[in-house]
Amino acid sequence: MSSAADEDSASDSVGRVVSELRRTRCARQFLRNSNHWLRAWDHREDLASFRYETDISEKNRQMLKRAKAGLEKFSSRLTLFALKFKKFKMKLSRREARMMKLLQGKQVFKSNRNLLRYNQVQSRIMQDYNQAVGCYAPGKCLDSGEDNVENFFRTKKDYDQLRYLWKSWRDATGAKFRNAFVERAQLLNESVWPS
Repeated sequence: MSSAADEDSASDSVGRVVSELRRTRCARQFLRNSNHWLRAWDHREDLASFRYETDISEKNRQMLKRAKAGLEKFSSRLTLFALKFKKFKMKLSRREARMMKLLQGKQVFKSNRNLLRYNQVQSRIMQDYNQAVGCYAPGKCLDSGEDNVENFFRTKKDYDQLRYLWKSWRDATGAKFRNAFVERAQLLNESVWPS
């Protein structure tokens, strides 16, 4: 009788080891594929961003918006799939375990509509920041864009000009962005952080 129990125990142990090996192999394949496709989606977004920044047009803006939405949607799907591995014990290398943890800890939107809305709000904020103009004296304004304001603050020392520029930049961006930032925060709060 004890030999039958020992055989069952050994069989269960072998079954657990085989299942663990299969899950580990499946997780490694998932990580390889994820890495490949994330790079491809990231490259697509980088290209769209470069096109928009070098040729600001409605067509390029729409292309950038679609690329960002596609990357976010794909990334959310990866996170949901990675969460399936969380409850299992697997023998992954440190690098693989770190990649899996990063994928499992990413924020996921509850619906595609929220994800799309978040990307629209984020895109609008980016576009408005790039088009906002700050003046350092009455009638003396910088070219549009936050980077010009930052550069001015880095290179100039005149307190009155810096103060005037800060106020004009805040006037140009503050009230306009208030609603967008509130909506962005609400969308982020409605999203899911996997536990």
